[in-house]
Amino acid sequence: MLVLEAKGIERLIKAREAFPEPDPFESSGRWRDLGAENLRTWSPARLARVFRGAAVADLPSRDAISQVAVPTLILAWSGDAAHPVSTAEELGGLIANTELHIATKTEDLVSWTDRVGRFLRAL
Repeated sequence: MLVLEAKGIERLIKAREAFPEPDPFESSGRWRDLGAENLRTWSPARLARVFRGAAVADLPSRDAISQVAVPTLILAWSGDAAHPVSTAEELGGLIANTELHIATKTEDLVSWTDRVGRFLRAL
């Protein structure tokens, strides 16, 4: 049993405090607030299933990824050890016709909605 199931969402929210905020959030506390707000919408049992699935899942092989034949938009942010920029960069290098954007500051995140809209309109 995961601690999440035994102790609940609030224990997970407290544990997240040990991790630094990704760069675009500039230590504003907003990342933690948004994360806590989002986590509180989940049931502990459902979230535990998601975590178990993520723990045993892996990306497809590099060869399989390189076969992706559709335009691809990859959005990443720096400073997140759980989702490293290097993974986004590698995916961008493997998939042809990829647009990669890495947010390093708040203004970059704010641009994502327009960026996604432009990407979809161009399809």
